[in-house]
Amino acid sequence: LRSEGPEDRECGCATLSVLVSDPSAVPQIINGNVLQEMAPLVNDGNQGVRRAALGALRNMTVDGGQVLCQAVIGQNCFPPIVNLLQQYASVGVLNDPVDREIVIQAVHLMWNLW
Repeated sequence: LRSEGPEDRECGCATLSVLVSDPSAVPQIINGNVLQEMAPLVNDGNQGVRRAALGALRNMTVDGGQVLCQAVIGQNCFPPIVNLLQQYASVGVLNDPVDREIVIQAVHLMWNLW
């Protein structure tokens, strides 16, 4: 997640997106620095990384249940998501399909946290 290469960061997010489906991984995600490392990637300069980070967080809030939802909120992951949505709101029309997918992932993530 800390790699200089966007492909590495994207791959790390994708791996975590699948890993969270294993219930034994949830405590490691919560007690490790995984959420703190992933939250800034929501605002990464690379679209693929943003999409993968949001997808992973969304999967975490689904597969990890209330425990992981509370961890996402409690470990201050919420502000980067709000920041991302505010940035896209200021753009107006989203012509890029990847940007639209990013916004959809962010909105679904927010619904999961609600």
